[in-house]
Amino acid sequence: MPTYLYYTQGILDFQEETATYFEERLEIRLKRKKHQCPKCMSKDVTLTVLYERDVRGLPMGRIREVHFIYTLHQVYCHRCHERSTEDIPFILHPKARLSNEFERTILELREQISIRALANYFHLRWHTVKEIEKRYLQHKFATIDTSKVKAVGVDEIHIGHGQANRGFLTIVRDLESGAVIHVGEGKGVSALEGAMSKLNASKLQLVAMDMANAYSTWFAKHFPQAQIVFDHFHVIKLMNDKLDHVRRRVMGRLDSIQQKQLKGLRFIFLKNNEDIPENARNILRNLRGNFQELGDTYMFKEALRTIYLHRTPLVGQIS
Repeated sequence: MPTYLYYTQGILDFQEETATYFEERLEIRLKRKKHQCPKCMSKDVTLTVLYERDVRGLPMGRIREVHFIYTLHQVYCHRCHERSTEDIPFILHPKARLSNEFERTILELREQISIRALANYFHLRWHTVKEIEKRYLQHKFATIDTSKVKAVGVDEIHIGHGQANRGFLTIVRDLESGAVIHVGEGKGVSALEGAMSKLNASKLQLVAMDMANAYSTWFAKHFPQAQIVFDHFHVIKLMNDKLDHVRRRVMGRLDSIQQKQLKGLRFIFLKNNEDIPENARNILRNLRGNFQELGDTYMFKEALRTIYLHRTPLVGQIS
């Protein structure tokens, strides 16, 4: 018959030996009801004590910390002549410090509560909660069905300082569902190793990326049927860099007074036209009239933005 250990903690095949209360901490010593070979289920076994384990369980009532103490054994089976460590069904792996029920509760609450709040409430380390969530996500997304993936985006993110490509991650993401398909260390072609095995079953038709030749060459080679599109952010960023280069060149031909005037107005040229305050618009019109080369380059930038503003989304057209 299941006991309170099962109904409150999800523990089967163990019974309580002793329960001791120490200042908001309850220690329950467990004893296994029966031992058997975890492989052939024979009860003809010899036990060897390995060590004692302490596993945190779910809080009960006002008792925030509930600890289960039990002895872990090595089992020798006289039927199959195999030695193995006994299975503990209420923990995820032999070195787990929290019970399955406790981890499940943390994951359910994590959808609504921050990691730090959970850690403080249950008297756990921040990293303990983080590792539980990380392990769950790794298991959940270990395999991703990419057979219906038609459009992906590729980009790198900076995660820290390092030499060469270190400190970067390359992310391949499904543009329709938002699911992350591949994460590679570094940037460039080497970071895409492993992406092929995940995308080989896909019906890839569209790849959005920055203007790096390495990415476009790799996808053109492995997915020649896919259309490569340079994403809006990187194209406009490149145009802004060119605009700033023109501004600097124009400044080099001016006297010191004109240079100071133009230097302090750099932000006006880099802002989108609709985001510029009305008082700054008048300044911009005067500058464009006084510095024709700079004004023309600014108009080219805005014309390029207009193309994107009137675009038809490609993802929605993919069949």
